[in-house]
Amino acid sequence: MLERSRQNPLFHPIAILMAGLALSIGWGIRGNYGHETGAMMPGLLTGIVVCLFSQREDWRERVAYFALFGALGWGFGGSMSYMQILGFTHSGHFPSQIYGFYMLFFLGFLWACLGGAGTAIPAVYSRKELTDLCKPLGFLVGVWIIIFLYRVPLQTSIQDLLHEPDVQDAMSRHAYAVYWLDSDWLQVLFVIGSLLAFDFFNKRYEKGFLIPLCAAGFAILGTLVASVIQFFLTDAIDSWNLNLSQYFYFSPKFLGAVLGAVVGINLFHRRVGIQKKENVEGAWILATFLLMGLVVGGVLQAFSDASGLSDAFARVLVRYFGDQSQYDLDELIFNWPNFTLYVRDYLGLIFGAMVGIGIYFYKYGEFAFGSKLFLYMACGWFAGFLFFPVILDLRLTPPRGDNWAGILGTYAGAVIYFLRHQKKEIVTASVICGMIGGIGFSGIAWLKLMLVSIGSPKLATLPGWAETWTEWQKTADRTQPTLTPSPEYQAYYENVVQPYLQSWQHWQHQNWHSFLEQSYGFVNGVGVIIAMAILLPRVAPLNNSSPRKRWTEILALMVSVAAVTYLNLRKNISGWVRDEIMEPEMKAPWFESISFSADGWFLFFYLFGSLAFLYLLLQHKKQRIPIVPSTWLGRGQLLFVITCWILVSANVSHALPGFRDQRLLTEGIITINAIILTVFLLTVRRESLFINPQQAIETNWSNLLCKSVFVCVVVAALLPLFETATIRMVYGDAHAGHSGENFRFGPKADWKHKPNLKSEKHQ
Repeated sequence: MLERSRQNPLFHPIAILMAGLALSIGWGIRGNYGHETGAMMPGLLTGIVVCLFSQREDWRERVAYFALFGALGWGFGGSMSYMQILGFTHSGHFPSQIYGFYMLFFLGFLWACLGGAGTAIPAVYSRKELTDLCKPLGFLVGVWIIIFLYRVPLQTSIQDLLHEPDVQDAMSRHAYAVYWLDSDWLQVLFVIGSLLAFDFFNKRYEKGFLIPLCAAGFAILGTLVASVIQFFLTDAIDSWNLNLSQYFYFSPKFLGAVLGAVVGINLFHRRVGIQKKENVEGAWILATFLLMGLVVGGVLQAFSDASGLSDAFARVLVRYFGDQSQYDLDELIFNWPNFTLYVRDYLGLIFGAMVGIGIYFYKYGEFAFGSKLFLYMACGWFAGFLFFPVILDLRLTPPRGDNWAGILGTYAGAVIYFLRHQKKEIVTASVICGMIGGIGFSGIAWLKLMLVSIGSPKLATLPGWAETWTEWQKTADRTQPTLTPSPEYQAYYENVVQPYLQSWQHWQHQNWHSFLEQSYGFVNGVGVIIAMAILLPRVAPLNNSSPRKRWTEILALMVSVAAVTYLNLRKNISGWVRDEIMEPEMKAPWFESISFSADGWFLFFYLFGSLAFLYLLLQHKKQRIPIVPSTWLGRGQLLFVITCWILVSANVSHALPGFRDQRLLTEGIITINAIILTVFLLTVRRESLFINPQQAIETNWSNLLCKSVFVCVVVAALLPLFETATIRMVYGDAHAGHSGENFRFGPKADWKHKPNLKSEKHQ
């Protein structure tokens, strides 16, 4: 039991264990859902746990923000591809192995440093800074919803405009005109455009940040209304659209969004009023910069085309991925978006316009309310992505995606912002968390390889087998060799080796990848709480002098509870339909004419529940609902229990079809860990056990940051060497199994054998 003391409560073994379990639970569940939305779950749970175990009341009252920013911070890394890198470490090919361990540390660092930074924001920011940050964040949430609704229709519309064939499924995504090294560049571009619109209106009008916010909110509402109308009047609307509804800008949903945005701006004008600020440059200046950019860009392209410079630039900057002597160029992807092949004559105009707009906002933009943080991160994403894989041709896992470069730029942008705004505490926490995350990713992969070596049929000590693996590594043949004993060792193999291997079959057939996921998640959780423990006594009592703005807490809870759970649980429905245990189309009770897809019904019920949840939050804002505890500790406990057990239950239901004993290592362990964590979290004492000093420990943050970076660099340089050396001592050149057959270098390299061809499935 924790006792009242001046000791740091986040360094208590129970607190460290609980944070590790929280992220382990979320990470194990994330493995079944994947991508950015799946990665939000562990960040959400761990943010709550760290906040509640901190025993600082000024942190506990921000529990909703810890959940929100923890989820967002850890979500970024979900866009990075890493399964091939794990395969490299299992390959038995020395250059691929050492590369794999170094890259696992690198990706683990990237993933965890953004997660640590996100979790640290509500622990450092003043209330005014935090609530101000929610203004652009609320707008971006609306933009992300619009991207979620319209990304695929927009991509399909562009295909139609360019007279390209329709893309059938996600595994053919590289045939999209907007495909660019399997990255999220289009979503990031939308974010930058949205931030520019946010700044443009906020700078010119009183409460101007509400204008794009209202437009985005009512655009979403207009989409929903248009969807309902389209459902009941499909034939009439198709006729009204003159059979052009396949185009994005003629679709009823898009028209509904436009009409909704217009209605939202009109309501804002009527209810609030659009009052222009004084001493603000006219909008014509933006138009002037845009026009100048178009003119200069057009002139430069005309000159380049006439002088032959365009062809010279193309030879230097354009690279196709694949053997051009074996495949037609139209089949291969290259290092720029596919659509640039169709707009080559207009690239000067496009880049000129972008540069003109960029110069205008660089000169006149304010980016208030902390929106500059998101702008730095988004621009950093493009800088990293353009510099590394596009220009320098540095690709981590060809032919897979290169979002890693964008995430590296995102982190660099965040670091620059925090340093410029005197937030070295957040950067320090991110480096510490990132270092432990890097240790976790490469270290747990190493531990897994060590454990699966026990009883591995590929490591039987028979003469000639090690040499067979060595010879195989020198060839381009990716089919693993058949290992058979020579006649003189046949009896020894049957009487000694086979019985030994059979005794370890159950061990070998476990879900070892789930072991890796959950264990790596546990180490990440330890990294978060250690980073936050270092901040806890060094961050002064938070400045909460500004008024409390309840709508920001409602935003945090809606994103954490409603949005994160929906974006993940909806994948259960598609899985059940795919496995034919749920009908793809279902009719409404009593009304045969009303029929929705399984996803449609799930959205309907979830939207209904989310609106009810929003209504309860609004009522609680007026007067506390009795079920909600009066203390921040109790509220945080309630938030954790709701989100944790929604996710755990959903994960179990996701795995029920085809449930086997191997799943017990995943769903079984996750459930047990959730029970343990819930019990310990609910028995945290109400009163604060930590005597928080009135003044923070005096800290030289620059010195601490430099020391953290130095230690991180040393560990990053030495640990993968140790891991590679010890794995090769055990396996030699043998492939370890329990992973894909992936090679980064040599005759078996993935990018040589598996190029992405537009007519085939994505690798």
